[in-house]
Amino acid sequence: MKRCEGELLLAPALYVFGDSTVDAGNNNKIQTFAKYDFLPYGKDFPDGPSGRPTNGRTIPDFFAESLGLKAPPPAIRLVEISSYNSIEGFNYASSSAGILPESGFKGSLSLGEQISLFKKTVEEYLPLHLKDISCVNGVSGHLSKSIFLLVIGVNDYALNFLKKNNTTTMGAPPNDEAFAQLLISNYGDHLKELYNLGARKFVVFDIEAMGCLPSYTNQKNELNSKCVDELNSMVQKFNGKLALKIQELGRTLPASAFILGNNYQHILNLVQNPQSYGLEDGTNTCCGLTQYGTCDPSKVTCKDRNSHVFFDAAHTTEAAYKILAQECFSGVRVCQPMNLKTLAML
Repeated sequence: MKRCEGELLLAPALYVFGDSTVDAGNNNKIQTFAKYDFLPYGKDFPDGPSGRPTNGRTIPDFFAESLGLKAPPPAIRLVEISSYNSIEGFNYASSSAGILPESGFKGSLSLGEQISLFKKTVEEYLPLHLKDISCVNGVSGHLSKSIFLLVIGVNDYALNFLKKNNTTTMGAPPNDEAFAQLLISNYGDHLKELYNLGARKFVVFDIEAMGCLPSYTNQKNELNSKCVDELNSMVQKFNGKLALKIQELGRTLPASAFILGNNYQHILNLVQNPQSYGLEDGTNTCCGLTQYGTCDPSKVTCKDRNSHVFFDAAHTTEAAYKILAQECFSGVRVCQPMNLKTLAML
């Protein structure tokens, strides 16, 4: 019998679901607009461009390091499962993905598809690799101690709701309340599905302050605000409902524990006062942009990447992700009602 790998760690594994914020390369080998496997993306990543839409590491990379895992969970689509033998988790996140299957670009994995891949992991991969390890309760014990990270929702607005309503900066359409409720209902069902597959410890981030992303601020003409307030108000309807849903699930799902990560306030704070976080520029993107807001390899990328909030028009720099991840792991401001370190030790 091998000893239980990870028994001295805070958590045996990290499983990641969501969109480009936490994608580690699941879109690299498919035909899609939403892929980031070229420079200047990955300019500061140890192995160069990886599919992460920033200059370096993202939230799961920092979480994995803080939890004591040997490596960040790999993108499931890039793993040769037949020869792979780690039990420290996988990353199922896919750039442009949404909660609703129709929200992402063709080829991206919706949240439902990501969970289907995880179901296959639970049923086929984990039993094979945990059978010779003297872990208590085998697969269920492993999953109950693992951390489940979810970051998703912004593309349901950016690539679905706003496009259908033919609006970006002119204010949210009147039916945004009903759409937020539709998203929350679907999201709640997906979280219960993960619970039924064995997940118990959840870190769920809300939608960032969408109206503060350069994608939208570059289009606006207002001078009195750094952000498009109507868009922020729109996603706050979702965020308010998400907080209530997380509380409800925590009460009704036995032995579960949920953390809500406040990415909305984090982005708002970074944009309005970057200096208080050791950054300088909370407005301009670090890379030169294409018309779609992605980095243009032929344009100049800033040298002071550690002082910028934004890398491209929709994603922050490694420096900004690090602040968020470290604060969620051991601080008190970003993640409630406890930080990740406390959750892992439960």
